[in-house]
Amino acid sequence: MKRYINNQGGFTIVELMVTLGVAAFVMAGVYSTSILQMKNVNITNDVGKIQQNVRIATGMVERDLRFAGYGIGNGTIYSSLVGLAGGNLAALTVYNDNPDRIDLVYLETASKLDVTQQMPQTAANIKIDPTANYAKYNEGDIIIVTDGTHSDMFGITGKQPAHMVHNSGMFNGAKLNVTQKLSWSYGPGASVYKAYYAAYYVENNNLMIDPNGPDADGNLNGQLMVPNVETMDVMVGVDLNDDDQIDSTEWLSGDHETGVDKILAAKLSLSSLSPSTDPNYQTDPEVIGDQNLL
Repeated sequence: MKRYINNQGGFTIVELMVTLGVAAFVMAGVYSTSILQMKNVNITNDVGKIQQNVRIATGMVERDLRFAGYGIGNGTIYSSLVGLAGGNLAALTVYNDNPDRIDLVYLETASKLDVTQQMPQTAANIKIDPTANYAKYNEGDIIIVTDGTHSDMFGITGKQPAHMVHNSGMFNGAKLNVTQKLSWSYGPGASVYKAYYAAYYVENNNLMIDPNGPDADGNLNGQLMVPNVETMDVMVGVDLNDDDQIDSTEWLSGDHETGVDKILAAKLSLSSLSPSTDPNYQTDPEVIGDQNLL
């Protein structure tokens, strides 16, 4: 007859605690590894977003920097506009503090109209060739007229079949031009263009653009271009000694303006912030820049 031994001893408390401890240790390792992997994935995504933001912003600003002052002779423009009347406006102005900002002006070449008759005086209307391009012009448009040496910027206050009016009267309830007089009497050989006048600046860690430039009081009314941009720095290479090259002493930073005929190069640097709101997953600012643009 077989005998069976009934062992009901089971695990001891010590054995159970050791088992639970080992299991907890293993689970902690798995959890820690998962958290680290998740953080790495989030950081990788974060860096990708930062780099994308900065590249988009760099491309937009770079395009306009390349065109700044295009076709405007020495890059200095006499303005009749409210807030700028009687003053010379630089085609490129850089402010590297409070806020970081770039103001620039260039001609929209596709809008070219030729001046057909000599202005008898600087207050006279501008006679133009009424080609198909003239249909693109409207009262209130900001215009540049230039002969390659002299340049004036003003607002159209009246549009006639073959000439533009730039008087100092009211337009849409506001004064567009302070003075009707230009700095020069233009004639055949001069051309009229629509002006692209814009300001790029950083505000509240966002890159903004004001497509109309500062108003009469110097205020900006910007639109969001790219979020999470911390700084925008520009260095301008100015040929101060007229040797057609830029040496180490001719790279200028800080607030600066100059005739663009002297500018041979520019370097743009943008720093973007992490878009993550979780401090555990934020990355250091990503800088893309120091690109020779001109």
